Amino acid sequence: MVLNGSGAHKAAWVTILLVIGVYSVVRFVGLDKSPPGLYADEAVVAAEAIALVQTGYDSHHERELFTPMTAGGNVSAAHLYPKALWIALAGYSIPALRAYAGLEAMLLLAGLFFLARSQLGSRAAVLVLLAGCLSPWIFQYSRMAVEDPLLSLCGLVWGLYFFLRSTAWVDAIIAAVCFSVAVYAYGSARVTLPLLFPLLLWVKQPERKVTFRYLAAFALTGVLLCAPLLIGTLRGTLLSRYAVVGIFSPSHLQGGGRLTAVGEFLYNLRLHLAPDYLFISGDANLRHSTQFTGEFSWLDTFALLLGVGLLGLSLVRSRQLPVNRFMVLCGAGFVIGIFPAALTWEGVPHAVRASECWPFLALFTGFSLTRAEQRWPWVLPASALVAAAFAVGFLRYYFVVYPSTARDEFQVARLEAAEHGRTTGDWRPLARLTRNDPPMAVRYYLMRYAGQTFEQSGQLFD
Repeated sequence: MVLNGSGAHKAAWVTILLVIGVYSVVRFVGLDKSPPGLYADEAVVAAEAIALVQTGYDSHHERELFTPMTAGGNVSAAHLYPKALWIALAGYSIPALRAYAGLEAMLLLAGLFFLARSQLGSRAAVLVLLAGCLSPWIFQYSRMAVEDPLLSLCGLVWGLYFFLRSTAWVDAIIAAVCFSVAVYAYGSARVTLPLLFPLLLWVKQPERKVTFRYLAAFALTGVLLCAPLLIGTLRGTLLSRYAVVGIFSPSHLQGGGRLTAVGEFLYNLRLHLAPDYLFISGDANLRHSTQFTGEFSWLDTFALLLGVGLLGLSLVRSRQLPVNRFMVLCGAGFVIGIFPAALTWEGVPHAVRASECWPFLALFTGFSLTRAEQRWPWVLPASALVAAAFAVGFLRYYFVVYPSTARDEFQVARLEAAEHGRTTGDWRPLARLTRNDPPMAVRYYLMRYAGQTFEQSGQLFD
């Protein structure tokens, strides 16, 4: 039981559980206040989901696995259809749209807990859950109604859990289903998962023999589920966004060639490992990061320092590094998770495209804190203090300061114009502000605030 131990340790565990509980609740509080407004990408995806609810088709009057969006992007059925079901029940309001992301975040955090418990033990699992709750990245995207990095991470984490859990062919099939959800939900997983698979076999092999039946069940399920995705990729229809932002795209290679692109990839990778990005201010885009801290929480940073200290002691005493295969997977997973962002030139360092790395960070944080506590009993109370201090500072900033600093990034003026139109009947301010916006974003405001149907909202663009 985690509450066993001295009075200080019991108080620490109570604090840790309290922080987890507070974050679980506050994740759903003030969803229309912070982030403020509604960014165009959120409005476009919402309008597509409303189209499904009202007409049974997307805005192109089709039912496809991937619905085209602006700038060459796509939103997958793995996100769009469940969101349509959700808003059919919860409504079209901004809090309702964003609450769906919060539910996905809770599913992700549950997966982190079960994965950590199976690989690291119960005490470490609670600390991993704490790290996941405090993660600035996970918290930020649990409150935004965009296409679906969170669902991709859910698929990744639950896939890891079932893949590593046993040699039963049923687990192999479930793992393949989870990984398939990950690659459909967000493009980053299509880069990271193939690179992670050899490491997964390496982690699994010492404990149990990986049988042919297990691998056959996993591979057959994955191929059947991902065949449409593979076909779309080979045809190039799912690479339209990468053609715009990719460093190996033909348009970008015209500036220098493949060797130059390799150098750019390595430079981009370094930017994602830079101290200011990880520890100080995070992604420069205010939609991706509050700027209160880096992409690491203070608890992550504390765990990293302790981990370095433990490695240093091990080197001094035994003159060799300990090899924990699951932690090697986490370290490699963190770096590999950055690859999708490093393969692009736009907005680098880019926290969203590098999203696949964050579960591995939470797992490392929980493992490092657990190992350090075994050597230094003061680590647990210190961890609880760091977690509580960060929670107070971050949440205050998020709900008091961030709504003002991120106002323009989330296009608050458009929301205010829509609310003005609903109150006065004067829609000219909204028309003026959205003159150059994606039509689907404008249609969301007309459906939500003018009371129009999806078909009626489209008459503006006929």
